[in-house]
Amino acid sequence: MGSFCKFLTHWPVTLLRRTLGLAALCSALGVAAVEPVKLSGTLPSSYPVLSPVLLSGLSYGAFIVSDPVTGDSPALFRVINTGVAGTPLRLSGSSVVQVRSFQVAPNGFNIAFLAQNAQWQVLYASNMSGTTLDIADIPPRISGATQWVEGFRIAPDSTRVVFSARRVSSDSRSASDLYSAPIAGGGPLVALGFNLGVETDFEITADSTRVVFRTLTGLYSVPIDGSASPTLLSEHVVDDFKLTPSGARVVYRSDVGSVGFPQLHSVAVTGGPRTSLAAPPPATQQVYPGYQISANSARVVYETNLQGATKRDLYSIPIAGGTANRLTFDPSLVGGNTISQFEISPDSTRVVYISNKTFSSNALLASTTITGGATWQLGTFWGNVYSFRISPDSSRVVFSGAETAAPEARRWFLWSVPTVGGALTGLYGPDTTVGLGSFVFLIAPNSQRVVFAAEKRGTFAAVSGSPVVDLFSTPIAGGLTTRISGTFISGGSVPQVLPTPLTFAIGPDSKRVMFVATKDTTAYNQVYGAPIDGGGALLDVDGDKRVLGTTDALMIMRRKLGETPAQAMVATVGAGAGRSTATALGNYVDALLAAEGGLLLDVDGNGRVDAITDLLYLLRYTLGFRGDALTAGVLGVTPAPTRDSAAIEDYIDRLMERSALLGDLVVF
Repeated sequence: MGSFCKFLTHWPVTLLRRTLGLAALCSALGVAAVEPVKLSGTLPSSYPVLSPVLLSGLSYGAFIVSDPVTGDSPALFRVINTGVAGTPLRLSGSSVVQVRSFQVAPNGFNIAFLAQNAQWQVLYASNMSGTTLDIADIPPRISGATQWVEGFRIAPDSTRVVFSARRVSSDSRSASDLYSAPIAGGGPLVALGFNLGVETDFEITADSTRVVFRTLTGLYSVPIDGSASPTLLSEHVVDDFKLTPSGARVVYRSDVGSVGFPQLHSVAVTGGPRTSLAAPPPATQQVYPGYQISANSARVVYETNLQGATKRDLYSIPIAGGTANRLTFDPSLVGGNTISQFEISPDSTRVVYISNKTFSSNALLASTTITGGATWQLGTFWGNVYSFRISPDSSRVVFSGAETAAPEARRWFLWSVPTVGGALTGLYGPDTTVGLGSFVFLIAPNSQRVVFAAEKRGTFAAVSGSPVVDLFSTPIAGGLTTRISGTFISGGSVPQVLPTPLTFAIGPDSKRVMFVATKDTTAYNQVYGAPIDGGGALLDVDGDKRVLGTTDALMIMRRKLGETPAQAMVATVGAGAGRSTATALGNYVDALLAAEGGLLLDVDGNGRVDAITDLLYLLRYTLGFRGDALTAGVLGVTPAPTRDSAAIEDYIDRLMERSALLGDLVVF
């Protein structure tokens, strides 16, 4: 940094000192690294139990850490998932041990966690800043002094916690009661279902006003603040229930009228007449667990054997009752049927499911409208589909499985296909899998990318018979597959937990991924963060797998100011650069400046690229400047910018995420 600052002192004061802030620049943090950043810091022998990794709306990450070697008790920590390594903050306090589970509130800040002490299982309060701890380093207690808490939920408005607890810790058969308390602790407990024998499953309505809970004899609803007695919703034994996303109604299974064969019913959350969903069934027909309610609260999709004991089919029916539509029927097919998974699209228009009742004996993927109609097989291939996810924007389905015939029998695959059907797009790169693929994958909240764990080709026999599992990222519609887990020491890997991804998560802004891995030691896992696409490859001028202000951004600025490649670049490349000659560097920067009609680097959106505005913003960004500091002091820009500070920062974010240069040049 010293030579860089010395270089800047020779530039006109009005050009850089006034607009950039020389003192601030020379003390700024300056790395946006491609190699993942260790977020767990110096936690000794950390063995993260990510159950699962929870990333809040503030891009924090929380995780439980224990040390099986030294016998240290599990504790709750949090990190900030940025490109800068930090120190984890212990949220459970030094005196609270044996943390069992935690939940992050919808506001992304408050946390409730469960821990055991000498006699009881207790519910505590915390938050991402750790400011709840008192002078003795003890977090506030949400539950009472003599209760064994069994389960808890945080209200959607993040103000209260509802939990079930029994009063005799040594008797797991004793009945539980239901309580409500402020999430920050310190408030009075409110009994919601006292002496009713509450089961552990209960839900809070979307408006955070009521709690629905199941007992051994019925279904109840009660105000969350305990201002009224519970309302009986069903006087019959209820197998399970779900609230509509609107919170207005409850859908539940009960065998009333057909003992031993549960049927589907609906009732208003405040009570009233019960509505039986679908017509009276045959004697042995039943609705199976796993029914789903559409996001618009209009319909219920359920699995039933209405067509015969061995024939499982999907039906859809309005939430308040009416005509049920069969979704999986095909008159040309006979025999049994298995529905291993089905999902309603987030826009409530379609149902996607895995079934062997399609066009072959394999378990394949199909899609139909939620009210029934033509069923589309999603893609043609020889193999069995094992799992799938629908993108948040409902446009595509990502699914995984294994081929059962040519071209590569037993090879795992990961495909993407439009939800309404169309051409399959393979998402695995040529070097990612052989016999042991992965069906651990996530779709980014913005529906743009897929992150998945997979074996790196050719590593199975190389490390004691165990494959090296890496973390990869790829555009959901196909494109460059990027390994984002970085380099491992010998024997290192991303732990693969199937079928639920417990070892990585995508941030709510779709920019970064948090994951656990054995990267610099095989003794235990550690927590890492990485850009979702590998980070900044487009702007990595010298090809050293990093984007630095002191090298890459500076080379672009100096070239735009008219310096020759030899003057601007050769002495500025980073260690380990993949491009180091004046010709290679000059060609790359010139291609960047010419890309997209010469406007790729028009950061402020005024229709031109200027070194002392657009490229100054880029330089500041790579040196750690954010918010108003990114644009402070840049005056008199002509034409006037069309982007403010937030939009400029977002535009550079997008540049940092891009992985390949337009034209013939390829970054990697």
